Amino acid sequence: MRSSKTHRSLEEMLEAADRLPCGLMRLSLYEEAVRWADIHADVSEGFRMRRLLIEEAAACLRYDLYAVAFSWCLSKARAHPETYPLSDLLGRYSDVLGKIVNFPDVSRAQYESMFEEVVHEHRICGLSLRQTYLERRSAAIDFGDRAMAVAADREWRKWRRDSQTTVEFETVRQIEHDSFMSDPRSAARAVDNHFARRGRDHTCDAWISSLALMPLLRTGRLADAAAHYRSAGVGGWTVGYIWGRSFKLEYLARIGNLKEGLREFRLQLPSALAQADPLSRFYCLRPSRLLFDRIVENGTRTITMKAPVGVPWADPSGRYETAAIRDWLRSETCSVAMQFDRRNGNTFYSEWLAGNS
Repeated sequence: MRSSKTHRSLEEMLEAADRLPCGLMRLSLYEEAVRWADIHADVSEGFRMRRLLIEEAAACLRYDLYAVAFSWCLSKARAHPETYPLSDLLGRYSDVLGKIVNFPDVSRAQYESMFEEVVHEHRICGLSLRQTYLERRSAAIDFGDRAMAVAADREWRKWRRDSQTTVEFETVRQIEHDSFMSDPRSAARAVDNHFARRGRDHTCDAWISSLALMPLLRTGRLADAAAHYRSAGVGGWTVGYIWGRSFKLEYLARIGNLKEGLREFRLQLPSALAQADPLSRFYCLRPSRLLFDRIVENGTRTITMKAPVGVPWADPSGRYETAAIRDWLRSETCSVAMQFDRRNGNTFYSEWLAGNS
């Protein structure tokens, strides 16, 4: 039974969290609230606190914490469905399933087993599988599997849109899919349709503008790409590392704007390295490697910046050899590419790096 002291302490933590903006400090308070509920064996509050933690972890892109909290809630919902309806969790189930593949030790067999479970649970509850197949199509990119992407796309289109996803989020996923399928014209068309739509949710504009950069560049729409680059720098980013930001780095490297590319590198690197999963870091480091290839080729030997914690080239002086950073980027990206290619049984990430010129 919940004691008044336990309840009071939890409510004080929630009040403190409510006074904070979305971010890691608020997330840490929710983690503490979960621990407090568990110490006092309060399952009801443990469930409630984990639901809050899941939402905050999603905003911070801390899917390692998200997955652990979600698994706990799922086990309780299965054991006590009358108290914790399973249908309330299934939207998040599809989401977390799409994120755990960012870790190379999660095998394809493990993913497929969990995916079958998600489909089964949705069907039992009579829920749409649109979001489930949308996330499967996205996971196909992580697996470097175009056949999987085509099959998931076919299934996704069989289901009507529901409240689980927005038009804007589906547009993000469509641009990513078209780019993965080497169809920049279709990706650019999805971008155009988004910005032509009246009443759209503008909070996704910066994200979609960033994703637009490479398709527009590859289809020769240089002026449109430049306009979207300016839009991609205005708001729309959460406290975590949104992968779409990486295309700003690639765009700047490819058009030769190295000065702006360095500024963007300095901005992105700390948040990218702070992410728990290696694939998020890879999305930042891959175009950064291209950028530093160009910087070294251009004859710039040193730069100044504040290095993030943990990089081996950190120096109290704040001055760094560009060749040393380039070599570190090459080593890091090759290491991650090998891990995921080994997991996936293909050469997708190595080939992506090979085309990074």
